Amino acid sequence: MKKLFRTQLMIWVACGLIFTACQESEIINDPTGETSGKPVITIGNSSRIFITNNTTWTNNNIYLLDGEVIVRNATLTIQPGTVIMGKKALSHNENLNSSLIIDINAQLFAQGTPSSPVVFTSNQPVEERNPGDWGGVILLGSDIINANGAQLEGLVEPLSYGGSGDNRPQGSGILQYVRIEFGGNSLRNGGSSNGLTLAGVGSNTTIDHVQVSLCKEDAFEFFGGSVSARFLIAWKCRDDDFDTELGHTGTVQYAVSRRSSRGSGLGSNGIETENDGFGTNSTPETNTLFTNITFIGPGRLNGDGSEIPMDGIGGRFNAGFLVRRNSATSLLNSIITSWPTANNLRDTPTAQNYVTFNTLKLEGISVGLPAATGSLEIRTDNLSGGANTAVINRYSSANSANTVAQVVLGVTNPASIVGLNNAAFATGGAAGIGNPGGTPDFTLVSGSANLTNAVTLSAADLARGLEQTNYRGAFDTTTGSWDFNNGWLEFNPENAVYH
Repeated sequence: MKKLFRTQLMIWVACGLIFTACQESEIINDPTGETSGKPVITIGNSSRIFITNNTTWTNNNIYLLDGEVIVRNATLTIQPGTVIMGKKALSHNENLNSSLIIDINAQLFAQGTPSSPVVFTSNQPVEERNPGDWGGVILLGSDIINANGAQLEGLVEPLSYGGSGDNRPQGSGILQYVRIEFGGNSLRNGGSSNGLTLAGVGSNTTIDHVQVSLCKEDAFEFFGGSVSARFLIAWKCRDDDFDTELGHTGTVQYAVSRRSSRGSGLGSNGIETENDGFGTNSTPETNTLFTNITFIGPGRLNGDGSEIPMDGIGGRFNAGFLVRRNSATSLLNSIITSWPTANNLRDTPTAQNYVTFNTLKLEGISVGLPAATGSLEIRTDNLSGGANTAVINRYSSANSANTVAQVVLGVTNPASIVGLNNAAFATGGAAGIGNPGGTPDFTLVSGSANLTNAVTLSAADLARGLEQTNYRGAFDTTTGSWDFNNGWLEFNPENAVYH
């Protein structure tokens, strides 16, 4: 470790009036290996602290989260360009799980800019950061969920969320142009945290332009509430990229998930959704509406760009889109490629939502299968033969406009067959066999059929705040409102240097 050079200074302005929250400031050779010259202000005491007064974190400091930092009955504002690091536990016995938690009556305003994002990351040095180094960012709200007495488990003490609705003009706050890296961890009593957890968060909350990278658990988790989100990227995370349950009724439009074959939990998915853990009819029913999503699975590439079979990873990856336990979540105008299975409807109540009640829709989906054999466009588990047939017929009907293409090994690859650029498989690191490297390009190639074959959204869908596009997936031929070229995204966070 590099020697710490301590300096005594007043930190009341930087910390606000945080009771027992701030340690003394240090000018350090920062954990990235580059001298930052910025004071590092430690927030926390390796257990749990509360921020109970309105507080601003400024971009002339680096903030180190040490334990559970909970904002309660107050507002935390984070300036553009501010770096917040989560302290890694030194052992499994350490009472840590560093996280930033916005309690049910608090707000977070983390508003970065395209050229100056707010960054949450690990405090470990370059090339020593790993998924699960710290806990992640958690927003708890009072919006409606379909379970009574819901609590966020696995903390020093559980925290409650959910209620009769959140009528605050800005809900739980604003997250814009934010990166969350190396978060998500196994917590006490079997609980776990995610990159960004949104529990009981209302529709007045703004979530857009957020990238979650190398998360050990789910990248984005929605527990009930009605919050919607746009322009999301889940980058090489380990469990599900997007998870919705407990009656989430919001929307997600324009999102990308890119998986890596190098790491995953058992049965991870691009999207996993359920009504609740028991598949009951509890209301509101989970009916998240995902549209314009690009799922790029864990299939690896040869050095020449041709796809190779996903050998050695069986069982660790499940589907681009898994719907189970009576969920009515829908997927429209999206692209799924290089997953073992594209869509998986897992049980009878879910199939009934699709075939009988029409509350679950799968329309305008383009699938690129990763091999000519052993892969499925749609899979049905635990269903009778008649129910299987009904699901498959509905999925392949002309009204659904779903399409599928298969890779010819050594000739085509799962990017080109769905109209994506080959660089969609770039992984940010140095180029090499199995890793094209460089900045990924998720846009569609000019002339792609997916530029013009989007299905028309219903009036009810548009009333939920969605935009009608004429293309499938998260992009047309340009990056548009994503602001890719302005620097807010990072595809090689293992080696990023933060000042």
